[in-house]
Amino acid sequence: MKIYSASDVAEKLAWPDLIASVAHAFADPPEVPLRGHHDIDKQNSGEVTLLTMPAWRSDEYIGVKLVNVVPGNSERGLPTVVGTYVLMSAQTGETLAIIDAPELTARRTAATSALAASKLAHPRAKRHLVVGGGKLSPYLAEAMRSVRSIRETRIWARNPEQAEMAAAKSASKVANDLESAVRQADIISCVTTSTSPVVFGAWLSPGSHLDLVGAFRPDMRETDDEAICNCCVFVDTIEGALHQAGELSDPIERGVICAEDVQADLAQLITDAHPGRQSDEQKTLFKSVGSAISDYAAATCLLG
Repeated sequence: MKIYSASDVAEKLAWPDLIASVAHAFADPPEVPLRGHHDIDKQNSGEVTLLTMPAWRSDEYIGVKLVNVVPGNSERGLPTVVGTYVLMSAQTGETLAIIDAPELTARRTAATSALAASKLAHPRAKRHLVVGGGKLSPYLAEAMRSVRSIRETRIWARNPEQAEMAAAKSASKVANDLESAVRQADIISCVTTSTSPVVFGAWLSPGSHLDLVGAFRPDMRETDDEAICNCCVFVDTIEGALHQAGELSDPIERGVICAEDVQADLAQLITDAHPGRQSDEQKTLFKSVGSAISDYAAATCLLG
């Protein structure tokens, strides 16, 4: 049995290899049931959420990610995502690897966004804005540079110190005014746990790409109805996004949009069942809630 620490995962999962592995997994996905969500403290929903995310191929591996999402950890100076990924043989059931889940999750999440951006962001995108100063911010900055010729990355966070730390880790700059930074950006990645819109549709410039990463529950939202209505919307998985993404489930419930307004999922983009971006002026939006497909892709890429 192999044990992969966070540093092992970071060293072995280079962006080009990981993005290619994620693309292959979405084009030919393993078996993946809808992930389990469990509120640990029933009196304080969302304080600690246990996520169980299995995936398997009968001729290959069984993988299960067990993670706890604890938004309050950011105030404690701790990661908001903590847990473990276990990879097992699908033939014998033996445990083959135990992998640091936060590092695996951060890298596969950024790789998934970069993969989507390779199909949806303007080919000449130069300016990238990351909204949020948590663990994922530097990863998104690095991953986007691997698929687009980004000349400038800026990071904005409600806590300026967090923005500065994230910027220092990713050779980026700090954005002081969010609206101005959004208006100037070609790609905007939101990675917050906000329950109300942070980036507004009125701020998005023609041709921009909005990458929504942070919200993973129906009561969370990182953008408003205007953005959802005026952008061409894509998701990582249809079932997961429609059930778990507040940016979609909320306006669908209120009749602002319908499920059919989602243009395609990542599998359809990767296999060219949908062409992706269709004009220079088109505004695109990619919503990911996270999928065991990308976890499985990262874990198997790591094992080789």
